[in-house]
Amino acid sequence: YNLLWSLGIAANVHMIPPADPMEFSNRQDALAWSRDMLWLPDRITDEDLWAQLEPLLVRSEAGLTMREAPAPTAVVWWQTA
Repeated sequence: YNLLWSLGIAANVHMIPPADPMEFSNRQDALAWSRDMLWLPDRITDEDLWAQLEPLLVRSEAGLTMREAPAPTAVVWWQTA
């Protein structure tokens, strides 16, 4: 936003509140969601992915829950001349 303002562009900002932390029934659901979101190549094994993903999860009533909720998202737009 500040960069746009410095260029003389009066931008609009809409903040979208963060969602609740992601929940997964089990390890396979967490891995499948991660692969889909990250578009990982086939050479990345489930074991490699799990090594990165597991520290981000905690056991919960749902099965597995991300430790932190996603950050808020900002949608920025402006009019062009």
